[in-house]
Amino acid sequence: PRQNMQALRKKLYAVSEAKSLYDITLLAGDGIGPEITAATVKAVEAVGSNCGFEVRWDEQLIGGVAIDEKKTPWPKETLESC
Repeated sequence: PRQNMQALRKKLYAVSEAKSLYDITLLAGDGIGPEITAATVKAVEAVGSNCGFEVRWDEQLIGGVAIDEKKTPWPKETLESC
């Protein structure tokens, strides 16, 4: 596993400059979205822990849940965060 992480790290560095902190807008939406994004957050944080970076998540509304709460599927706050 350690060798795989080193190979992955080399590939990531080859395509972009590595950072220690990433800001990511999280759009769980509705349906199975919350389950999928919860698992994704865990996976990304595990990778970050092994590769030396952190993620600052900004959870925003989109889709049906946004319509229920904000009366629009794509709230202004969501657009601004992206």
